[in-house]
Amino acid sequence: MSYDRWWDCPSLDRKTWTENPPWSELPNRPFAVSVSHGENCAVDELYLFSTFEDAHTFYSKDVEDRQYKIGGRLLGFQKLSLFETAHGVVLAERKVSGRQTRGHRSSSRRGAHVRLLR
Repeated sequence: MSYDRWWDCPSLDRKTWTENPPWSELPNRPFAVSVSHGENCAVDELYLFSTFEDAHTFYSKDVEDRQYKIGGRLLGFQKLSLFETAHGVVLAERKVSGRQTRGHRSSSRRGAHVRLLR
């Protein structure tokens, strides 16, 4: 998969994050979250983290804040993956067929598949 941009995330504090273009060199971070945005938004992003805890927290809940909006409407996600970067091992994955909206996870993720592989 190619990414439109990637983020170096040394911690969950977004002030420490740096956005990078796809052609720049990736830092050596052990965990990553891959985000494919939903609906007709063909944007794929990669978020690199130093710890499993930070990556898992971002994957589990903080990623909701990264959704794109059109006319105030959240577009949701097509697919989210949490993985270990050295060997490319997927630790968790969510495929979302419908639109997600913040605060309504159980009802709005109709058709979502959650798979925990660790």
